[in-house]
Amino acid sequence: MKKNENYELEFTSPRLILKRLSVKHSLLVLDYKFKNFEAHKLALPDRQGGYFQERVQKIILKEENDAFENGTFIRLYMFEKKDVKQEKIIGDVNIGDIKLGNISNCVIGIKIDSEHLRMGYGQEALETVIDFLFRSLNLHSITANILPDNNASLKLFENLGFEQEGLTRHHMKTGGRWRDHIRYSLINGALP
Repeated sequence: MKKNENYELEFTSPRLILKRLSVKHSLLVLDYKFKNFEAHKLALPDRQGGYFQERVQKIILKEENDAFENGTFIRLYMFEKKDVKQEKIIGDVNIGDIKLGNISNCVIGIKIDSEHLRMGYGQEALETVIDFLFRSLNLHSITANILPDNNASLKLFENLGFEQEGLTRHHMKTGGRWRDHIRYSLINGALP
């Protein structure tokens, strides 16, 4: 992990660079979100009109960076190492509801660009981020909420050692209706 002069948290793995982005990256983020809207729409809260505008993405990036400064949220965008100029986002990992102390937990989620599915990038990114959360933040547990029919995500998190805890009914409104999610958790020290 390193912080550069713009305080952009950055990690590397064998094939990836994972980093926070600032408001100056709003067009890059907009391109990624617009291109993957259909693939990701059931994993995201319903979007209002105007979401796919640069000014809205600037606001979102600013809010996410404020939450990072407050210690409650981190979004890391994924780039292939071979993309030296970092011109194409291929996924993102979000870490929310970060709580330290007696709770010592967070909620994690991941999305992969539709052209980069089933290439092992999700597992590589999550292994890197989980290591950071357990070793550097010293969290006790990590929670993930996954749609019951998202078999790829269910398998990914199970391969990482997450265990099913239960069903959260009507967890999030996506695609115009409230959807149940399966809740998984990983306890620090329980890595496979």
